[in-house]
Amino acid sequence: MVYERDGVRVTAFDVDHIKPSLGYRVDYRGHSVVLSGDTRFNKNLIHYADGTDVLIHEVMAVPPESLAQSEARRNAMNHHTSPEDAGRVFAATGTRLAVYNHVIVAYADAQQGMSELIRRTRTTYDGALEVGSDLTKIEVSAAPRILARGPSRK
Repeated sequence: MVYERDGVRVTAFDVDHIKPSLGYRVDYRGHSVVLSGDTRFNKNLIHYADGTDVLIHEVMAVPPESLAQSEARRNAMNHHTSPEDAGRVFAATGTRLAVYNHVIVAYADAQQGMSELIRRTRTTYDGALEVGSDLTKIEVSAAPRILARGPSRK
C-alpha cells in the first residue's frame, strides 16, 4: 500500500515492463479501479485486478506481418500487451468495465487499426469494453459507465 487516507487506499504492484514498472489499484467505498501501467501479459496484474470495477489497460496493436519485418516493432511489442492478451486479462479478472488507455496502433490506416484492436480483443473477451481518450470520464459504481468522452482520435 502506498497511500491510505479518508477511505481511499492505493496499492502499487509490479508489472512486467522495463524495471521498475508499477500498476496501481485504487479502492474506495467498496469500489475499485486498476491501472495496468505499461506491461506485457502479467499474472500479478490479474491478481491485483481480480473482481475490479474498472480495469484501465495499455495495449499495442501491430499487424502480425509487420512484426516479421521490423525488429523495432518486435522489441516494442515485447514490452506491451497485444489486444488478445489484454482480452485474456480482462476475462480473467472479471472486470465490470475494461478501458484501453495508452493505445498504440501501428497500422497504416488508423481507423482500420482501431477496428482491428477491437476485433482482436473480442477473440478473447466479450465484456464491456471502451477505448479511452484524454478527458474521458468514468462513473465507478456497481455498473461502471462512461459519462463523457474526451476528444476523438484522428
